[in-house]
Amino acid sequence: MIFGEDFLSRVEALGGRLQALGQNPEGERAQNSAGQGQEFAGHRPYRPGEDLRQLDWNLLARLDKPFVRVTRHESGESWAVLLDASASMGVGPPGKLQRAAECAVALVSFGLRSGARVSLFASGGDGQVLRRLELDAPPDVAAALELCAGLKAAGSCGLQSLLMRASTFASCSRVFLVGDLFDLKPAAVMALGRGGRQLRVLQLLAPLELDPELGPRRFWDPEGGAEVELDLDRELIEAYQRSLDGELEAWRRLASSHGVGFSCRTTRVDFEDLVLALLLG
Repeated sequence: MIFGEDFLSRVEALGGRLQALGQNPEGERAQNSAGQGQEFAGHRPYRPGEDLRQLDWNLLARLDKPFVRVTRHESGESWAVLLDASASMGVGPPGKLQRAAECAVALVSFGLRSGARVSLFASGGDGQVLRRLELDAPPDVAAALELCAGLKAAGSCGLQSLLMRASTFASCSRVFLVGDLFDLKPAAVMALGRGGRQLRVLQLLAPLELDPELGPRRFWDPEGGAEVELDLDRELIEAYQRSLDGELEAWRRLASSHGVGFSCRTTRVDFEDLVLALLLG
């Protein structure tokens, strides 16, 4: 993965944007109203049945979505960021793994800034089923950047291989999944959101996967090695898009019923907007 010279400064700027959402009109940090004297650390989506006094009404008016303030005590338990580095993530351009890695580093940075202990898991890569970092201080973001910079989209072990090790992040209060989700079923993922844990899922697809173009095309399965040549006409493309729309609707419907955040985005989108979609829905 290649990270530009301005990448970390962009991550810092994004952290400032996210923290700014917690400011009141007078510009004071919302930590003064976080409750019980605990330091304000960020926001999370409101869960039905929670005390409405914890709502951030300014943020509700600005975004038209309900969020509650999170104190450092609540956020400081732990986060888990799960990153798919299997061969299918090499599809692009822009490459899915590149965008996913950028999102993962940004999430690690924001979690550390919020006072959380963050574990970063990466699947796939040269037969490596699992790579893991445990981070607990803002300077540790450099270690996350180093791990992600060394990733290569390879192998067939995707996010499913990480879910099979769910016990390793069972105590985490927030879990983020970033990948193309090709090896996952929605029902299996929703189980991670039980017990009051906040679960956020970002599906990344390359432009050609979301909007294929007319004409002869050669397709290659990066994990299985199969190849096929097709002349894509409108009928084939419409059938493909109906199938894709059905899969995305299944994810959205089940995620909504379980209180799980789900977003599907193209890799043409900058990582800043992808992270905002993950954190704010």
